[in-house]
Amino acid sequence: MIETYKDFKKYVAIAIILILFIFMVKYLWPHVNGFLGAFILFALFLPLHLFLTKKLNFNKNLSAVLIIILTLLIVIIPSYFIVTESYNQVKQITLEKNKIISEISKFEENFPGLEISDKVNEYLPSFANWSADVLFKSINNVIKTIITLIIMYFILFYLLVYNSQLYKVLREYLPFSSKNSIILAKEFKKVTYATLISTGLVAIFQGLLLGLGFWALNIKGAIFWGFLAAILSFLPVLGIPLIWVPYGVVYLIKHDYFTAIAILILGLIINYSEFFIRPYLQKRIGDLHPLVSIIGIFIGIPAFGFVGIVIGPLIISYFVLIFRMFKDEYL
Repeated sequence: MIETYKDFKKYVAIAIILILFIFMVKYLWPHVNGFLGAFILFALFLPLHLFLTKKLNFNKNLSAVLIIILTLLIVIIPSYFIVTESYNQVKQITLEKNKIISEISKFEENFPGLEISDKVNEYLPSFANWSADVLFKSINNVIKTIITLIIMYFILFYLLVYNSQLYKVLREYLPFSSKNSIILAKEFKKVTYATLISTGLVAIFQGLLLGLGFWALNIKGAIFWGFLAAILSFLPVLGIPLIWVPYGVVYLIKHDYFTAIAILILGLIINYSEFFIRPYLQKRIGDLHPLVSIIGIFIGIPAFGFVGIVIGPLIISYFVLIFRMFKDEYL
């Protein structure tokens, strides 16, 4: 009877824990990127935190606050630049509507029956309105973004301040030996570095190449488009063509065949460079197999958005690693 009563209390406790866990997950899931982002930033900036606290004798709290300010500047300054320039580009498209239609009409004279100008005249205002609507919706999502950022930085602060306790907790609760738990932590750091550093370097290279190419071809807003290309490079294969393909078409319509062909060649070089640079860097930095990176990105982006670029490869790498640990310890 006593054993039965103890079992009953145990199952009640498990049920309460599960209910509370499901409740928390349900209402925190919209901000899951904040949790994931905190752990990613923790893995990236922990060496800096340890340098400040151990080498320069900074207070742990002060070091964590300085790192948070640094990461905020890295996020806020580019975001402000992108939003401002995006608005200017949309405004420019609206102002040059008649000029664009005039150029297309000249192009149609050589290809009767295309009726491109009618379609452009119909859809160009819609495109401008859609672009403006996207910007305003992005502004309306600021509240949700702010909440996610607060969660992310709140968690990041405590991860940095209590990093030594974190490793103790992981070793205690992970269902593996201390040796394998340490391997798991090292793998997280290695894969995170390999993914983020390689992705960042590829983004800088591709954005710089497109920006310089557009500048050499006297295309307006070369700095903005280079900056945007760096962001779109996080979307493998499909991202940067969203910039150079429309520009190539525009210059083709203008009968500027030299610029159109130059943009085409530039775009192909930028796109195909990813297939060589990214795998090479990931192999050198973290011994991350290119297949893991590619499959992980296509899994991660639909599930987590841009953060999925890191989380996707991490999930696959962790699955393989945990399965190997499970096999070593339990099979």
